[in-house]
Amino acid sequence: MKDLKKLVADDNLRVELHDRIGHNLKKLLDAFDGEQFSNEEKYSPEEFKTRIEKCEELTEELCKTQALLGYWGTINQSNLYTFSIENIAAALRGSRDNNIWKAVKWHSVRLLFYHGGISAIASKNYQKLFRLFDLKVPPPDHLQKMVSVGEALLIVNSRIDNIYNKLIETDNHKTPLSEYLYQRINMTLNDVIYLGPLFEPCFDKFEIMYALDYIDREHDEIPERVWGPIGRFGFKVYEDNPFRHLVEEAEKLKENWQPLQAGLFGGSYERFQKICTSFQERLQRFRW
Repeated sequence: MKDLKKLVADDNLRVELHDRIGHNLKKLLDAFDGEQFSNEEKYSPEEFKTRIEKCEELTEELCKTQALLGYWGTINQSNLYTFSIENIAAALRGSRDNNIWKAVKWHSVRLLFYHGGISAIASKNYQKLFRLFDLKVPPPDHLQKMVSVGEALLIVNSRIDNIYNKLIETDNHKTPLSEYLYQRINMTLNDVIYLGPLFEPCFDKFEIMYALDYIDREHDEIPERVWGPIGRFGFKVYEDNPFRHLVEEAEKLKENWQPLQAGLFGGSYERFQKICTSFQERLQRFRW
C-alpha cells in the first residue's frame, strides 16, 4: 500500500500511476469477458454473492486508488480520478447480459463512485465531487444519449435492488444496497484513509448529495414532489439527522457554501432550498 500512496503523492509519478491503474483495469475487464462472469449461468443467491465478491476482489486496488485520488489527488491527476469509471462504463456499453449479471459488473463502477465521492467529501473537495457527479458515461441500457454516472447506476438497479438483501442476510431491509455498501466500503476506505468515526457522516453526506444532485439534473423547475435515491440516512430522524445537518450547514453560509461555490445545484442556494423542501416530503413518505 505504501508504494501506491507514493504514486499518488508524487505528481512526477503520474505516468506510473496511470500504468498501474491501466493494469488493474485490464485485469478486471478480461475477467468480465471470462467464464466467471458468464451470462449463461442461471441466477441463484449463492452465485450472485460469489460474483459480487469476485468483482470486489478485482476492484479492490482500483477503489483504494480512487479513494487516495479523491482525498489527496492534485489538479494534474484530475483525469485519473474519473479514468477507471469511464473505462469500465465504456467497456460495458451494449452489454447483452441479463439485468442481474449486468448489475454485478456495474457494481465495480458503483464502488469506484462511492470511494471517490466519500473521500472527496472527507477532504471537503467539492470541485472533485462536482466532477464526479457531472461525469457522463454510456448508459447501461440501449439508450443513445450519455447519462451521469449516478443516473446510470440507478438504471442498473431499478429492477434488482432487493437482491442485495441476500448480501446482508435479511429479507426486509428498506435500503439493502446502501447498508451493504456502508459495511463493505468502511473496511476498504479505512485501510487507505483512516476516517474512524467520521466515516459514517461522510458516507451519509455523500448519499444525500447524490440524491439531491440527481433531482437537480432531472428537473429544470423543481416540482413539489420529487424522486431521489434514499440510503440508510433516511431512517435517521432525530438528533443525529444527517439531512437536517446538511440543510442547516447550507443555511448558515447560503451562496458561500462550498458545494455551491464548486458548481453544484447551479451555484444557487435558492435552487438547493427548493430541492431540499421537495426531497424532505419524499423522506417523510418513505419513513411511513
